[in-house]
Amino acid sequence: MSNSEVITVRIDKALKERLDRLADATDRSRSHHAIAAIEEYVAREAWQIEAIREGIAAADRGDLVAHEDVGKWIASLGGERRKARPSSGR
Repeated sequence: MSNSEVITVRIDKALKERLDRLADATDRSRSHHAIAAIEEYVAREAWQIEAIREGIAAADRGDLVAHEDVGKWIASLGGERRKARPSSGR
């Protein structure tokens, strides 16, 4: 027995047509491409949420980098004398 479930989504007609063309061009089903897109989206959003939580936890611990230090580092990125990425020193 399959471990998959059916969901229903409504998409714009133009997007469905693009999905159909992609499916035809790759000899894959619309479902294959929809699943791949949803997996990528969910992974990216989960990564972002985790990164935000880690940042909030670091800030709550006082593990911060001075604004001035970040500004100097960013300004150095395009030049020959690139500064090391600043850290909080903790």
